Amino acid sequence: KKKNISQDDDDDDDAATKNEKEGKRAAFECAVCFEYMEDPVGCGHCHHRFCHACLQRVLSEEAGQRLFNNPNNPRPPLAPPPPPPPPYLWPPDLSAKCPCCRSNFTPQDVIRDVELQNRISASSDLVTCPFPGCSEQMTLNRVKEHEASCVYMRMRCKYASFGCDWVGPKKDLKKHEEEECVLCKMSGFVDMFRQTKMEHAHAIGHLQQQVRRRKKERNGGGLSFMRLSGYLLMMKIFL
Repeated sequence: KKKNISQDDDDDDDAATKNEKEGKRAAFECAVCFEYMEDPVGCGHCHHRFCHACLQRVLSEEAGQRLFNNPNNPRPPLAPPPPPPPPYLWPPDLSAKCPCCRSNFTPQDVIRDVELQNRISASSDLVTCPFPGCSEQMTLNRVKEHEASCVYMRMRCKYASFGCDWVGPKKDLKKHEEEECVLCKMSGFVDMFRQTKMEHAHAIGHLQQQVRRRKKERNGGGLSFMRLSGYLLMMKIFL
């Protein structure tokens, strides 16, 4: 009976330790990438914290969408969408929705959580690499550095969007692409198809903008509304 009681106590201790570790992970986890935070910040409207780079990406993607969807922004019909602009090119009225509380926030609302950063830096707890096959342990402030170079990082084939379903460790990616992937052996054709598809998608986007403008104007130079609609329909049928 004493042995059983001792085993129960050990089980309780293990469960408590596990819960404590999970609680620490949740406290140090970014609400966007779900990894340990690096340079934690908040949106200024809720208690959730994010990596500074993750929240910057949310703002940058919103700025890029504004730039791409602006009908008054002229660009060639086959031009690729612009990359997200850097912070110094963000529009002054830029705002985005917080990934957690969905409140609108601006770059000026972003606050750095210095206290949390100090807790992460001072933490001596060891965590194990999350990638299967890697058992290396490290402190929290080294997690990002290790993950960037870990050969067990899970990777997808660069032709995943074309049907290759391979997923494996980073160390096997080169072998897969050189010896196993059928699509990689057809890389010339696949790249040509990808480029053609992208060009047609951008052409459709450009024509849609012209159609919207022509609906508003109904007069003036340029292609007629009916011709633009016909071109747009043909492009969609072609794709």
